[in-house]
Parts: sequence; structure tokens; C-alpha cells
Amino acid sequence: MPKKQPDYNKRMMVHENEKKRKKKENLVIKNVDIKEIFDETGEVAENTTIQFSFDGILINLSVAAAIKMNVELTKILNIR
Repeated sequence: MPKKQPDYNKRMMVHENEKKRKKKENLVIKNVDIKEIFDETGEVAENTTIQFSFDGILINLSVAAAIKMNVELTKILNIR
């Protein structure tokens, strides 16, 4: 009789994390939408800001801040 293969997905599931995920206490973003929008607030010198949407959470960054974030992510993730 062949040995049954373990289901690693079930083995790695931790029920505490599952409860936190449902309540969005321990939020891990799986999808991000990025778009360029017009800045109506007048807080930045440019007229353009970059908007990130993380599962309904909106973050607006100036172009300079978005470029700085890109540089930092490139360093952290070792992207070349």
C-alpha cells in the first residue's frame, strides 16, 4: 500500500493566524493596484501623485517618495 503524501498546506496552517487574517489584524497584502493621479491638495510641488491601493487601503505618495520607495525595495529585495 503506497504511503500517503502529507498535505503540506494543511500542516502549515496555523489557526491563530487564520483568525487574525479574517479580522485583518495581521494583514498581509496579496494584491496592490498602482495608478497615477492628479494632486488636488496642493501639498506637493508636482501636480502628480502615485496612489497605491492595498485591499481597499489607499496611500498617496509624491513622485519623489515613490522613487525613494522603489530604491529601498530594490535594495531589500536584491532586484537588479
